[in-house]
Amino acid sequence: MNTAVVPDPGGDLLSPPEEQFFNLFLSAAAAVHRRVSADLVRDHSITLSDYRALRSLDVAPDRRMRLQALADASFLSRSRISRMVRTFERRGLVLRERAEDDGRGWYVNLTPAGQSWLTYFAHSYALSIRRHVLSALDPAAVRAVTAAAQRLV
Repeated sequence: MNTAVVPDPGGDLLSPPEEQFFNLFLSAAAAVHRRVSADLVRDHSITLSDYRALRSLDVAPDRRMRLQALADASFLSRSRISRMVRTFERRGLVLRERAEDDGRGWYVNLTPAGQSWLTYFAHSYALSIRRHVLSALDPAAVRAVTAAAQRLV
């Protein structure tokens, strides 16, 4: 006997405009991420994920975060952020240290070299964001999208 639940077409499904909105919302986010990352890779051999991870550290208290919190803030898996942090550590951009209160956890600290790295690439990052996002939206649209995104987050 098939016990699959079939949605009630009387209200559980998305309307065509709702589905269109959601699909375009996801497509826009993915397209912007690809384009900005491509600019950064082309110009500096770094990815948007690299930049965002270090930027998350830069704005954290004492420029320090738990590894899992950094993964969450960067929208990356624990294994991906671990590999990224090892690469950053080899470059001298971060230092890892064991969490005092949890022998299994790690903290990641942004170094002065990491701060310099961010400063160096911030101009290219800003130009790319302006080119791929802000140039397509007027200031009122930026405010509206920002307000909507804050409610979603």
